[in-house]
Amino acid sequence: MSTDAEDVVNRFLAAWQSEDADKALAFFADDAVWHNMPMDPVIGIEAIREVYAQFAGSMDGLRVEVHLQLSDGTFVMHERTDHVSMGGKEVSLPICGVFEIRQGRIKSWRDYFDMSRLTGS
Repeated sequence: MSTDAEDVVNRFLAAWQSEDADKALAFFADDAVWHNMPMDPVIGIEAIREVYAQFAGSMDGLRVEVHLQLSDGTFVMHERTDHVSMGGKEVSLPICGVFEIRQGRIKSWRDYFDMSRLTGS
């Protein structure tokens, strides 16, 4: 049985894949932090919107595959693979994601992954 926090994450990931910025960003708290660990953290909904636009602009498509997910009711942690299409090529990126959910919204989102899978270096 999934927790309410897991439900928020699952619905968010569905919205994230749809590439509808407003739909995806509605899941974030105004002061949320999104931290892709190889990069600097992005703080606040407007900054997250800007980075989202950069990511969406560089992708032709995204499919998220969650392999394992667990939650304590506030934090949701999962192993997933993001299948990203860019320039006619698909890159599969293994990720460990950690979400903190407060009052039904994403307060923080941390993704741990190897950036060289995206950059080719």
